[in-house]
Amino acid sequence: MAERNKKKYLVQFLCYSPRIYSGFDRFNLKLASNLKEKGYQSVFVFTNNIDVQELIDDLYNEGVIIELISTKNKIILAKDILKVFFKYKPAIVHAHFVNFIQLVCSIFSIFFLSRFYITFHSTISLYSRKEYQNKKGWIKLFLLTIYYKYLICVSKKVFCVSNAIRKQFCQFANSTTPKIETLYLGVKLNEKHALKEFVRQQFSLPLNDVLLCNVSAIEPIKGIDTLIESIKIIKEQNKMSNVKCYHIGGLRIRSEENRQYRDLLYEKVKASDLENEFIWLGHRNDINEILQAFDMYIHPSRMEGLGVTLMEAAANSLPLAGTNVGGIPEIIHHGKNGFLFSVESVEELTATILKFVENEELRVNMGKESFKLVYTTFNADRQTEILTSKYCE
Repeated sequence: MAERNKKKYLVQFLCYSPRIYSGFDRFNLKLASNLKEKGYQSVFVFTNNIDVQELIDDLYNEGVIIELISTKNKIILAKDILKVFFKYKPAIVHAHFVNFIQLVCSIFSIFFLSRFYITFHSTISLYSRKEYQNKKGWIKLFLLTIYYKYLICVSKKVFCVSNAIRKQFCQFANSTTPKIETLYLGVKLNEKHALKEFVRQQFSLPLNDVLLCNVSAIEPIKGIDTLIESIKIIKEQNKMSNVKCYHIGGLRIRSEENRQYRDLLYEKVKASDLENEFIWLGHRNDINEILQAFDMYIHPSRMEGLGVTLMEAAANSLPLAGTNVGGIPEIIHHGKNGFLFSVESVEELTATILKFVENEELRVNMGKESFKLVYTTFNADRQTEILTSKYCE
C-alpha cells in the first residue's frame, strides 16, 4: 500500500463502452506512453464493458490500468466513481463526454485535491445563446451558465476539441478566461502508403471504380441519409455505375431512435436498388488500413465537434468533403484539401462528389494537402506532447 501511495496516478474518465478500436483510443494510448515517461501511471475508466480485445491487449501492454464503472443508475455510477478516487487518490483527473460524470468527478476532485481537467468533444448546443434562451427560457440558460462557470472555476483547464466548440462554450459560459483552450486531438500519420490497387485486392474491393467512404456511428445526427440520396441521384440521373460508397460503422448508442434510423437507411438502400452502390461494412478495427483503398472521404454530419475520422482520412491522403458545421471547416479548407457543403443539401453534396469523380488530378492534389494539414495540425505525436505539457505545468 505504501508503494502504491508513492505513485502519481492520472485517471482518464473516458466513460464510453468501446465497440471499435477508434482513433481516439489510439490517441489516448499514445498519451499514456508519454505520461509514463513523466512518472504518471494512467488509469482509463470505461463504462460497463469493452468489446475490443485488441484494445484491451494494447492497453495492458502499455501498462494502462483499466477500470469499469456501471451506468445502471446514477447512484451506482457515483459510487463507482468514488471507489476509483479512493483506490488511486489521483494526482490528475481528466473527464470526458458525460455531463453527470464530469460533474461528479469535479466534486470529488476538490475533496481529493486532484488537479481537474475537462474536455468538451461535441457542439454545446444547436442554438446560439440568445436562441437557447428563447426556446428553453432564461432560467435554464442561467443554470447552464452557472454550471459552466463552476466547471471553469474548479478546472485547471477546460479543453475544447475545436475552435468552434471553444467559441460556443465561451458564449454559454459568458466567459473569455484563458483557462478555456482549444486542444485538437490527433492521429498517427500514415507516411508509408500502400498501392491503392493492392489494398483493394486485399479487402476485395472493386479495382477500377471510384470509391467513396464514410466512417460514422449510425445515428440521425451523422446525416447518412443525405449521402444515400446523393448516391441515388448519381446512379439514376447521372448514369454512373462506377461510383460506389462504403459506410463503416454501426450503432454506438443502442437506442430505439438509432435502431429505427438504421432500419430506415437499410430499407432506403434496398428500395432505391442501391445495394451494389451503397455498401455497409459494419464495425471495423482496421480503419487506417482500409482507408487507403478509397478515392475520397465524405462527412455529411448535421452537427460535429470536429471528427477524428476526418483526421484519419486526411492522414491517409484522401480529399475531403463535409458539411459546413461545427469544427469541420477547421480540417476541411474549402477549395484546398476538399469542399464544404450545406447541411442536408443533397444537391451540393452531389455536385461535390461529381467534382471529385470527374477529376482524378483534383483528388490527388487535394489528398496531398490533407496530409500536410494533419502533419502540421492534427499530428498525434505533437498533440499528445502538448497535452502532456499541460498536465505537468
